[in-house]
Amino acid sequence: MLFKELRLKLAEPDKKQPNFSILMSSSWAVDVGDAAALQLKESKITKTAEIPQTSDIRIFCESLREKINSLTKKIKKGASADLWRKLAEAVLAYIITFNRRRPTEAATMTLKDLDQMEKGVDSYTRELQLSQGDEHVLKTLARVMLRGKRARPVPVILTPEVQEALHSLIDFREAGMVASSNPFVFALNSKGSNGYIRGLDALRVTVEALSDKLQHPERLRSTNLRKEIATTAQVLGLNEADFEVLCRWMGHTEAVHLRHYRQNFRGHQVTQMAPLLFAMEEGSVPQQKGTALKDVTYDRHTSNSERNKDNEEGDIRQEEDDDADQVPAVAGKSNERNYSKFSKEEEKAVRKLFQASILGGKLPGKKQILLGISGNQTLAARS
Repeated sequence: MLFKELRLKLAEPDKKQPNFSILMSSSWAVDVGDAAALQLKESKITKTAEIPQTSDIRIFCESLREKINSLTKKIKKGASADLWRKLAEAVLAYIITFNRRRPTEAATMTLKDLDQMEKGVDSYTRELQLSQGDEHVLKTLARVMLRGKRARPVPVILTPEVQEALHSLIDFREAGMVASSNPFVFALNSKGSNGYIRGLDALRVTVEALSDKLQHPERLRSTNLRKEIATTAQVLGLNEADFEVLCRWMGHTEAVHLRHYRQNFRGHQVTQMAPLLFAMEEGSVPQQKGTALKDVTYDRHTSNSERNKDNEEGDIRQEEDDDADQVPAVAGKSNERNYSKFSKEEEKAVRKLFQASILGGKLPGKKQILLGISGNQTLAARS
């Protein structure tokens, strides 16, 4: 009743302002806020995740590395402000892309941060008795800790070419017209500025320069790259410790990782959930207690189309058998064929081996079948 009275009184010129304020403060949350929240949720359902394509990321990173190496050689021969700026933008864009870092985190790297760069095998790491491959990685790659969102420390890995390029940027700061008072590695080299090159601008400029080589250059954005690593990690089957390492690397909590960055990857969802749903349909889940989601099996080997095809083939074989019964048998030869039935272990091995073909409703090819049999001890005796 109060809202109706207020709406009626809005027509009175002298009371229009105070009545509208009361009405807005009283009904805004219901009439506007709830509707807006619902619209946002619905838009997330229909929105297509703009995850960058793997081929685009590979081409972009390879091209950036070539550009960084080329600019590093040029700046050593003769440095200039323009050349310094191009090298700084290329290195900054590569660090953001390779490390999946927020643009501002990488862009605000200071000279002090770079001085504290960690590289090599320390005494504590040596006591862990790492493999030769791990030791080689530690000797070639360097780590720099930066200030992340909400003052969280976030790491950045620097490849050998990036390390060399960063040293060149430091050595030729004066020739690049960078102010001596500027504390940032990726400094603005104009009019004695103490600011830094924006990471978003550096990534945008480098992507636009390589847009002809990319299928979807508009997807190469820092947020999309962070969503890409969070989504791809689902396929790896990370345990709790690995998941914590990934979240610490990204610089956010597990809840933020799951809510904002991990996207619904169709291929992973279907291949992981379909076997469980089929097993629930046939009631075989209790017999598979303690089984990992990826190892769940079920007896529904064929789709309807395959089942119809099998029925047709069965009818044809029946007709052939009927015709064979009418032909007199040749002396000394038998028309009977001896078939050995599959054991339960063999059936389970077949379902697990050709699970992708079963889910897709496709018959595996001869080469795939022979390759699968040869690599499986349970089916090795089958021909």
